[in-house]
Amino acid sequence: MVRSALPLVLLCACGGEPDCDELAESLVFDGGFEKGLECWRTAGGTFAATAEEDGDRAPWVVVPAATEGSDQDSVQIASNRFYVVDRQPMQVSFRARAESQRSMWIDITGEESGLKAYWLRVTLEPEWQSFTFDFESNATADDTVLAFFFGEKAIGAEIDDIALYRED
Repeated sequence: MVRSALPLVLLCACGGEPDCDELAESLVFDGGFEKGLECWRTAGGTFAATAEEDGDRAPWVVVPAATEGSDQDSVQIASNRFYVVDRQPMQVSFRARAESQRSMWIDITGEESGLKAYWLRVTLEPEWQSFTFDFESNATADDTVLAFFFGEKAIGAEIDDIALYRED
C-alpha cells in the first residue's frame, strides 16, 4: 500500500493555520510539533511543547492532567481540517506516554457536522510507546479533524510524532 497526503491545494482550502501547510508530512500538519502548538488546537488546560531533546527527537507536547471524573473530551488536542472519503483505508500513528497508566481516545470528528468517523481507546503507560492503527473511514466529509481526548483521569500525558495517511 502507498501512503498519501491530500494535495496541498486541498490542505490549504480546508483551513490550516498560516505557515503550517509547509509541514504537511501527512494529512495533519506538524505532527512532530516543530512549530510548537501553532498548527494544533487545544482545549481543557495549558498544553506545552517541550524545547528539550530526547535523543534525536524534539520537541513533543505535554498534555495537562484532566479533572478526575471529567468527560472524555474535557482535555483535547485537534489537528487542522482535512477531507475523508467513506471506506477509504487510512493509517494513524503516534508516540505517547502518561505519568501512570491511563486511557486516551482517538477520533476523526466533524467540526460542524458532528461526524464521528473513527473512535478508539488506547492505554498509555509511563514508558513511551509507538502506536499504529489501520482503519477505514466510515463517512465522507470535509470538516474533519484528528482529535486526541485525555479527560476522565487526573493524570498528565505526552504525545508526539502524529501522522495520518490515506492508504492507496
